[in-house]
Amino acid sequence: MQFNKSDIPILDSILDTLLKEEYIVPQDVQNKSHFKGMEWSEIESEFNRLMYFFEYFGCARCKTPGPREINSEIRVNSRTQSFKSNGGFKKAFEDIEKESLHQEKIREKEINDGLLSKWKVKTFWWLFIVALLGFGLSLYNFIDSLSPSKKVEKQEQRIEQLESDLSKLRILISRQKSRGSLINNILVSQIPCQITDRNKTWANTTYKQYGHRF
Repeated sequence: MQFNKSDIPILDSILDTLLKEEYIVPQDVQNKSHFKGMEWSEIESEFNRLMYFFEYFGCARCKTPGPREINSEIRVNSRTQSFKSNGGFKKAFEDIEKESLHQEKIREKEINDGLLSKWKVKTFWWLFIVALLGFGLSLYNFIDSLSPSKKVEKQEQRIEQLESDLSKLRILISRQKSRGSLINNILVSQIPCQITDRNKTWANTTYKQYGHRF
């Protein structure tokens, strides 16, 4: 259906006449400015073209000529008045225009999505390989950072050697302290015996001199 913006005035004019007369035939519109200068055959053809807009929007009952009818006919129906109240053909044209723009955006989006999908398919494996290489490199660097370097290993060996030497030195000092304590204990235990012997000697000497024992 070819719906041009220039058709809106004549369609709304026919709609107004239809609400007044309840039905319209080509003879009722031939005096309208839209049909001026047309031959009768052209008026009938144009009337039939415009009639299909009423039928398309469901705002009237349309009938083409039959065996016994001479003219096409447009009659009011239950939707004619509400269609007019909602803005008529001007509003209908605006809705069609919006829908056309919406559909055009959808088509553009579908085209762009299709192109993007093709691009994704073409570049997927390249990106996958690059990502895989990057992951492998990151994993290698991570593992390498966990393994100690040669300098660190040498330092750890030196520290272990120093700790071992210190441990041996502590053991040696501890043993020497133990030996020194043992010798001191022996010497201390011998001192009372020496004192006792000396006392006994002094007592015997005194007894001999003075004749009694202490």
